[in-house]
Amino acid sequence: MTADADAAPPVRASVGGEYAVQVGAFDSEETGTTLAERLIDAGFPAYVVEAQSGDRSIYRVRIGDFPDRASAEGAGQRAEDDFALDWFIAVLP
Repeated sequence: MTADADAAPPVRASVGGEYAVQVGAFDSEETGTTLAERLIDAGFPAYVVEAQSGDRSIYRVRIGDFPDRASAEGAGQRAEDDFALDWFIAVLP
């Protein structure tokens, strides 16, 4: 699946989990959306979160939400194995 310029980025599908796996952060919304869509196509519950860093937006690509850290770590390891992505656990508010 290819992101087009008018497509909205995938957004967080669920709330209630305490952990997510962050697999990327980009200056470009399109880049973040493209990665999230690739992950979704592979069966990961991926989404994009927009955050402000000074006067610019950062587009964080995350997988989750997960009820426990072990589940999140398993997803992170699968993303690393399948896509060669670096990752870390994000504790959600």
